[in-house]
Amino acid sequence: DDDVPLPLEATRPYLQRAQELRSAHPLASHALRMLAMRLALKMRSSLRTADMPFVQALMEQLESEEHALRERGSTERDTQAAVRTLALDLYSRAKAADKPEISHPHPSMSWTVVDAPKVARAF
Repeated sequence: DDDVPLPLEATRPYLQRAQELRSAHPLASHALRMLAMRLALKMRSSLRTADMPFVQALMEQLESEEHALRERGSTERDTQAAVRTLALDLYSRAKAADKPEISHPHPSMSWTVVDAPKVARAF
């Protein structure tokens, strides 16, 4: 990821997350690299000749992954389901880390501005 060409800097976060997820969530990782490739292809008119080896290497990596995923029987639908499952898992963990859900808020409870509509409905 350190060798991301400057014109493709927008792809760096996707490639970094893909690398982080590579072993634990290979389908989601592949989907992130595919997204990075789509962005790179949209920017191809602004790319220099020196940037093309990076794009070519990413393309080869994606083709290799695609072949391996097909051999395991993974489909596009499996990839979509894996991304959705990961997103829902991340959301639920973030929500749980934020604060416990208050089912019956009361004005005497400590709450934030975000909780104000829930408290208002309790009256």
